[in-house]
Amino acid sequence: MAVHDWALAGQGTALEPFVVASAADLGKIWLRPWAHYCLACDLDLAGINWSSAVVPVFAGNLDGQGFVISNLHIDQPNVCRVGLLGSVKFGGLITNIGTVNVYIRGYHIAGGPIGENGGAVLQCYSHGTVIGLSELTGGLVGLNDGELTACFSTCSVDGTGDVGGLAGSADGTIERCYATGAITGSGLSPLSSFGGLVGISTQAIIISSYATGHVGGTGYRGGLIGFNDSASVSGCFWNITTSGRTAAVGYGSSTGITGKNTTNMQVLSTFTGAGWDFSDTDGDGADWMMLREGEDYPRLAWQEVYAGDIAGLYGVNMVDLMEIARNWLETGCPADCEQADIDASGVVDLGGLCDTCCGVDEGVN
Repeated sequence: MAVHDWALAGQGTALEPFVVASAADLGKIWLRPWAHYCLACDLDLAGINWSSAVVPVFAGNLDGQGFVISNLHIDQPNVCRVGLLGSVKFGGLITNIGTVNVYIRGYHIAGGPIGENGGAVLQCYSHGTVIGLSELTGGLVGLNDGELTACFSTCSVDGTGDVGGLAGSADGTIERCYATGAITGSGLSPLSSFGGLVGISTQAIIISSYATGHVGGTGYRGGLIGFNDSASVSGCFWNITTSGRTAAVGYGSSTGITGKNTTNMQVLSTFTGAGWDFSDTDGDGADWMMLREGEDYPRLAWQEVYAGDIAGLYGVNMVDLMEIARNWLETGCPADCEQADIDASGVVDLGGLCDTCCGVDEGVN
């Protein structure tokens, strides 16, 4: 690509990041992988078959600003480090991005948005299918040597070894994360590992996280971790019923991990008793919320719960109505409309207003 084809708004700095507003812009990140970027809108990648990772190596800052990248399709069965970002290097920072309806198939080290993470990933999530034909396959990250904080994955994950609902392998830190997708795989050998959250952990730190997905495969299988090699785990849970696993860990220590049935996984006291923060009246914001006790698992506090919760404040109230008022009759959405075009009609009008008004005062205090 010639220099004159760059054509991204912004300066690539922390104060003026390059603006990514289209699928073509997304691919251009690879030309300057050390810079600062931000998404300006939701991106639909349907119909695009990426040749490998969208960005093979990234060492910059990518802020999704709460927008969603949907229909990412990568089918590269002979390629390693496969994902939206193939490899995030030390110092790289990925925040506030959702990847929805992804289909990722790679050979080795495959993840929903990220193949290998050596940086920091904060408030990101993935939904879809991830397949690894060799080892190290995860719903969010194939191999985590860095930090995963306040992230989740609902991806179904299939691989031949070291497969996890969130991360295939973890040597870094996982804090306040969860995974709900099913784990499957035949296993390369009796030593292959499959876990609801992590396939294999080597001296990782895993804090206040949980898993609920069914864990299949052949080899070491655990409700939370398949093979635990000296990881430090505290305040973590897995669902005994839905995972099909009565053991937290297929091999290794299960200290710091508690198994509960579905009923008890949907009780607030299960988690507050382990020190999880659900309160926003204790001087800092809550880390978690529970929408309906007895019906819902813990969710991360930043998650949008209702269609009308456009401000993302975990309920529908006057703040959301104010965002609609600021953008009233704006067209060309979702760009420049904040999140006010709730019904995705392309304009902020009565359709979205009804969704919000019908839900006013709903939420969790």
